[in-house]
Amino acid sequence: MYNLKTIQGTGKKAKLFAALLAIQCVSHANLAMANVNQTKIKLQDKEYTLAKFAKEIERQSSYVFLYDNSQINDNQKIRINHKDGSIVEILDDNLKELSYSYKIVNNTIVLKRKTDDMPLRNTINVQQLVKGRVSDVDGKALTGVTIRNTTTGRQTETDSKGEFSIEATSTHQLSFSSIGYETISSTVGSNSFLNVQMKTANNQLEQIVVVGFGTQKKKDITGAIATMSTKDIEDRPVTQLASAMEGKMAGVEIVKSSGQPQAGFSIRVRGTSTITAGSNPLYIVDGVPTENISELNPSDIQSISVLKDAASAAVYGSSGANGVVLITTKRGTNGKTQVNFETYQGFSAIRKKPSVLNAAQYRELMTEMGEALDWSKYTADTNWPDQLFRTGHSQKYQASVRGGDEKTGFYISGSYQKDNGTVITNTVNKVNFKVNLDHQINKIFKVGTSLSYNRWYDVDINENSRNGVIMNAYLGSPVIGIYGDKGAFTVDPFYTDLDNPVALATGNEHSYINNRFTGNAFVEANILPGLKFKSLFGYEKFNNQYRTFVDPFRTTEGRKYKGMATLQQQDNQYWMSENTLNYDRTFSDKHHFTGLLGYITTKTQTTISNIATQNFANPAIHTVNGGSMITEMPTAIDAAVSTVSGIAKIGYDY
Repeated sequence: MYNLKTIQGTGKKAKLFAALLAIQCVSHANLAMANVNQTKIKLQDKEYTLAKFAKEIERQSSYVFLYDNSQINDNQKIRINHKDGSIVEILDDNLKELSYSYKIVNNTIVLKRKTDDMPLRNTINVQQLVKGRVSDVDGKALTGVTIRNTTTGRQTETDSKGEFSIEATSTHQLSFSSIGYETISSTVGSNSFLNVQMKTANNQLEQIVVVGFGTQKKKDITGAIATMSTKDIEDRPVTQLASAMEGKMAGVEIVKSSGQPQAGFSIRVRGTSTITAGSNPLYIVDGVPTENISELNPSDIQSISVLKDAASAAVYGSSGANGVVLITTKRGTNGKTQVNFETYQGFSAIRKKPSVLNAAQYRELMTEMGEALDWSKYTADTNWPDQLFRTGHSQKYQASVRGGDEKTGFYISGSYQKDNGTVITNTVNKVNFKVNLDHQINKIFKVGTSLSYNRWYDVDINENSRNGVIMNAYLGSPVIGIYGDKGAFTVDPFYTDLDNPVALATGNEHSYINNRFTGNAFVEANILPGLKFKSLFGYEKFNNQYRTFVDPFRTTEGRKYKGMATLQQQDNQYWMSENTLNYDRTFSDKHHFTGLLGYITTKTQTTISNIATQNFANPAIHTVNGGSMITEMPTAIDAAVSTVSGIAKIGYDY
C-alpha cells in the first residue's frame, strides 16, 4: 500500500509519472482485467477501516493500493456488504457508499475522490509549513489555542505571542479551539500566514466565576479575568496544579525551573512587573492565602480564577499587585453519594543522551593535551550517563467520596503520589487529605469548614555546579569505575578532590520534608433579600526540615572533614479573621447593584533555624549531634507580622 503524502520534484517529473501510468494502462489493460476477475477475496469482519480494508485485499492478492493521504482518509469506516467475490465485486459493492472512486492500473488499485476530475498529478498537494497568529477581537494574542489539521489529525498550540506553525496543504481545513472561545475553522488556501481572531463563546458569558470576596456572572465583569473549571483539569493527567494551568489561561505564563519532578513553577500574570521585588501572584485557597500551591492535589480543584489587572485585584491592595489566583476546591452536592477512585501511571526518559568519550578516546585526548598518567592503573571504561540516568516513573492514587442532601454536603478525599525522576536518587513523595463540609441550619444561617493536610518529601540533585551531577555525567573521566578500595568511591585522576558522578549523586544524603495544615470555618447569615453577612476564620501552619549528611569515609569531601551534617528548619503559622457584608440585588430586571464592606485582621509568625557540624566519630549517626565540631555559628530568626485591613466596593450595571 502506497500512501503518498508529498511528491518532491519538478513538473517534468510529475508529467513523466502520468505518462508512464497511461502507457501501463494501455499495455496491460486486458491482462489486468483477466486477473481481476480470476482473483477471489474473502472478508471476515463486518466493518473495516479503509487502511485495514486495503491491507486485507493486498494480503489475499498480488494487488497494491495507491492513494494520496491528503485526499483520502484511511481511518474512515467501511461497512462490508459483499464478503466473498472478485476484487471488482468487492470494490464496487463496498466502496459505493463512499465518496471515492478507483481505477485498476496493472497490479495497482488507484483511489481518488469521485468529485476530483483532475489528472492524478494534480490531486497530490505538496505539504507546506503554514504559520499564523491567533488573537481575540481586541487584537490581544491568545496563548494555548489548539490548532488542529482536521485532514491529517496533526495539531499544535500557540505560543506566548499567539503564534503557531503547522504542516498543511492548500485544501486542508484548520480548526482553532480554546476554552471560553468559539471554535472556528479556516481553509489554508494560498495563504502562507493566517491571522485568526476568536470570539468569546456566548454560553461563557452566563458562567458564574469566583472573584474577590464573592462571585459574579462573567458578562458583568469589567476587569481582566481568566478561569478554569474541574473539567479542564480532569482532561490532563498532571501531578502538579500549575501543569494543568499551562496553555489554558491567556496572559498567564507558567515556567518550570528544572526537569526534576519537585521543581517548582513560576506563575507570572501579565509578565514580570518588577526586578528587585518578587513577581509571584497572591494565592488564595478557599478564602485563605497560602504561599505554595505545588502541594495541592489537582483532583480536588473545582475552579481557578486569575485576576489579572488592577481593577480586578484592587480589593486585595498591594498583596495583589502581581495578580491574584483564586482556587476553589470541590464541595458536597445534593444527590446520590459518589465514590471515585482513579490512578495514574506515567514514564519519562531522556530523549537523547549526548555522546561521551569512551576510555580509549579519553586516553588519546589526554595524551594529546600533554597530561602524563600511568594508564595501567586506570583500566575501566565507564559510561557515566548510563550509570546516572534511568527511566522515570510517576504514579498517583486518588480516592474521594462526595454527596449530601438538601441541608448538608460533604467532600472527602485522599491521595498518594510518587515521582521518581530520570536521575538516580531523585524522587518526590506526596500525601494529601481533604475534607469539606457544609450545613444549612435554617433559611438564615449556613456553616461550613474546609480542612486539608499535605505531606511532601523529596530528594533533589545538584545539577550544573562544579559538583553537579548532570555536568559531571558528561565531563566525568571514563577510565575509573564507581568504587575503589574498601568500598570508597573513586575520584577523578586529574582532580583528586572531585568524586565520580555516581558518588556526587549518592554520597551526599539529603532530603526535604514539609508538613502543611490548612483550614477554615465560616458562618453565613442572610439578613435581608440580597444582603448577606459572612464571618470566616482561616489558619495555616507548615513546618519543614532540610537535612544533609556526608559519610566520613566514602567520599573525598567526607574524608576531608571527617563527616558533615546540616539541619535547616522553618516553622510558620498564619491566621486570619475576615468579616464581610455583601449586597447583590436587581431591580425591575434591569438595574443591578452590588456592594461589599469588609474588615480583615491577620497575623503571621515565622521561626527559622540553621546549624552545621563536622568531625563524626561514628558514621552510623547521621544527625547533626553526631558531629563534635560546629562549623558555622547557629542562626535563628523569630519574626511576626500583623495586618489590619478595611475593604469597600460598589458596582452597578444596566
